[in-house]
Amino acid sequence: MSSSGSIRARVRAEMIDEIKVIARRHLAADGANLSLRAVARDMGMVSSALYRYFGSRDELLTALIIDAYNSLGGTVEAADAGVTDRSDLRGRWLATCHAVRSWALAEPAEYALIFGSPVPGYAAPQETVDAAVRTPSTLVRILSDGIGSGALAVPDSGPELPRPVRDDLIKARDAVYPGLPEAMLAVGMIACQTTIVQGIQGLHDLVGQHLGYSDYVEVTQEQVNLFAEATGDHQWIHVDVERAEKESPFGGPIAHGYLTLSMGPRLVPQVVRVEGISMAVNYGCEKVRFPSPVPVGSKLRVGVELVDATEITGGVQVVMRFTFECEGADKPACVAENVYRYLA
Repeated sequence: MSSSGSIRARVRAEMIDEIKVIARRHLAADGANLSLRAVARDMGMVSSALYRYFGSRDELLTALIIDAYNSLGGTVEAADAGVTDRSDLRGRWLATCHAVRSWALAEPAEYALIFGSPVPGYAAPQETVDAAVRTPSTLVRILSDGIGSGALAVPDSGPELPRPVRDDLIKARDAVYPGLPEAMLAVGMIACQTTIVQGIQGLHDLVGQHLGYSDYVEVTQEQVNLFAEATGDHQWIHVDVERAEKESPFGGPIAHGYLTLSMGPRLVPQVVRVEGISMAVNYGCEKVRFPSPVPVGSKLRVGVELVDATEITGGVQVVMRFTFECEGADKPACVAENVYRYLA
């Protein structure tokens, strides 16, 4: 390559890096609602000039997603490599999981981009896969090392994973250890995404922290009908599908608000589990709001934040904020501050 060509390539690479820096700044401020026009304005160029480097918003998003996955993957791989005793499976597992959490806290916009709600109108292309599987591949490798050494026994069965999650994990498994049983893969996935809190002091230590999100689950008409039977709330906007599709302002049947809230016991254990206690008691709710409806057929998840921890006789009283979200919705479906008492 000529010196002039090398200079042009270097200048182009520097421009691409600058565009991505400004785009990340917009992600942090505005979420995934990324605008090439706004990025170009901040760079002091016309938007048409930006298209010389990224042909569309989706192309820029793809570049940012690949960078984020590679950043996380590199952090996780370094954390695993940093455990010198390779037979210390627990130490390696905890090191990688702590690395994921530390990265997420340090890079909240990038974390939201790759693990948050899907960007409307965007479908990640195949080129993101290699970067995306770096983190799960590290965890799969730890599991495979445990099975190979005889330190881990293969469970007879594991939790059922959502199909997209299962498919992605199988890709990661096949690249590292094709013989790893799916049951072990599922157990590992649940262990990876759950925050394990150790005792009363562990709860105090996590005050003010967002603990993560559950998987999405579909809300079905059968669930709505069963909830109506259990509570006696048979209002037509919930149970009369034909009328709701014709007359409801929501365009079809919706779940009861308290059905949404009642999904907590199903979803929250995917996010947080408290160990080292004798018992836990649900003490009630301080606030519950339902800002937007949950249409039947939509997918729902919960995010959990530990808001407060107060000493009580024999234990601690904790306030956790549950934010239930429908996939692709602008507003949460339910925000509830739940109060629990954990006894030592």
